[in-house]
Amino acid sequence: MKFKVAFFIIIIFLLNSCSDNEMQEQLVIGCPTDEIVRTKESAAALLIGKWEWIKTFYVNRASGNSVETSFSSGKQITFEFKADKVIVTENNIVTEETYEIVFFDINSSQAEQELKINFIAETGEIRESSILHISILGDCLTLVNSYDDAGGDLNFQKMN
Repeated sequence: MKFKVAFFIIIIFLLNSCSDNEMQEQLVIGCPTDEIVRTKESAAALLIGKWEWIKTFYVNRASGNSVETSFSSGKQITFEFKADKVIVTENNIVTEETYEIVFFDINSSQAEQELKINFIAETGEIRESSILHISILGDCLTLVNSYDDAGGDLNFQKMN
């Protein structure tokens, strides 16, 4: 009898654990594009602070969509933005670089612009660029890196 009770408790724990992980993977869909900051000044002010990586969403027409999370990858990533630099921590490995927020023309025939963040290496060269979506409340950050089936969009939430 004790064996059955213990077995039942373990099964309940495992099932509950699976559902928690699935819920965690689907928590953040991304920043709604109609509620993102559109000025460099507001984006710079809201960006300051520590951000926890939630997921990276990949779109691939050939193989379909996929999602990478801390649970599926084993990665723990934070970005801590200061006024003039960002400190990136991935599984206790810390790197530091500068960044700049600039405007980027989406379509040369139209006057549409998006905010873009450039991550700058110590050499002064741009190491990486991402389209920057930060929510008007400053609680949701998406670095858009997908283009024609390459790259993924990183989603972060602000840490307290």
